[in-house]
Amino acid sequence: MKANVCARPDLDEADYKELIPKTSLRFMGQNAKYAYIAMKNAVEHSGLKPEEYEENPRVAGILGQGGTSIPDIVETVTAVNSGAKRWKNKVGPFRVTRSMGSTVSAVLSTAFKLQGPSFSISSACSTGAHCIGTGFEQILLGKSEMAFCGAGELFCFVIICDGLYGVVLYWIGLLPSYIPSHTITFRHVCCNECLIILY
Repeated sequence: MKANVCARPDLDEADYKELIPKTSLRFMGQNAKYAYIAMKNAVEHSGLKPEEYEENPRVAGILGQGGTSIPDIVETVTAVNSGAKRWKNKVGPFRVTRSMGSTVSAVLSTAFKLQGPSFSISSACSTGAHCIGTGFEQILLGKSEMAFCGAGELFCFVIICDGLYGVVLYWIGLLPSYIPSHTITFRHVCCNECLIILY
């Protein structure tokens, strides 16, 4: 059975600039932007006050991503390969955090001032579920009193559909059998990933 649904958050650059402080935004790839907004909303919905989780070594950040920010990697490689005299200006130091495999945990733990255990898990579509389970275990084992858990994922249909990887995903029925002219939009959630706070 082929999937016939394609979804992504209905957010644009103006939304990101409004919802994410500039000091954090410059370090974020698309996946971290989605996760930041989800985490911000989770904190607001929980009723937690900043003093309950900020700078507390007993608050964990188990935050993952199934993949990294491919557009940032492509832009970096393109700039380097161009051989242009000022290619370093096009790349900049912020590309490191945008393209590393632990972007979400690094950027969100810093932005929300989490000082407890902080690490990323990457397990494709089950990343969010594994982060939540691991956060639960951190609390169960007495290593943390609270855990921010979940994942953010990049929506990049061009990358997914390009090459053998995309052919295999399509063949086993995990990609849409057509490209819809419109999409169903989810606010604050991308793919099947989520973000919750356990305490």
